[in-house]
Amino acid sequence: MSDKVRKKLEARLRDGRDEDLKEATAGLSSGVLSEMVRDGMRLMLGIRTKMTTEIKERPLIVPPPDNRPTLPSRPQPLEIILQQKEKTASPSRPTVFKPSNR
Repeated sequence: MSDKVRKKLEARLRDGRDEDLKEATAGLSSGVLSEMVRDGMRLMLGIRTKMTTEIKERPLIVPPPDNRPTLPSRPQPLEIILQQKEKTASPSRPTVFKPSNR
C-alpha cells in the first residue's frame, strides 16, 4: 500500500479507537483495501451489487398411497350459490313490476 493511501486511511481513523483497523489493514494492497471499503459502504447503505445463490439439496419424501390423507370433497361453485340462495330466499310474495303512472 502506498504512503499516500495509508495517510488517507489513517486520517479517517481515530487515534486510540481504531488501532485494530490500522493493524488489520497493514498488509493489504491499495486495490484490495479500496474494494473492501467500497463493499463495506454498499453493505452499510443496503445496496446489493453482488448476486448470491444458495442451493440446498433435500430428499423428496412421498408417503405411500395407503398413508396419504384424503382431502374432503369440496362442493362445486354452482352448488354453493344454490345453497346460498335457498338460505336467503324469503317466504314472501315474488316482486312484481308495477309501472308508475305519471
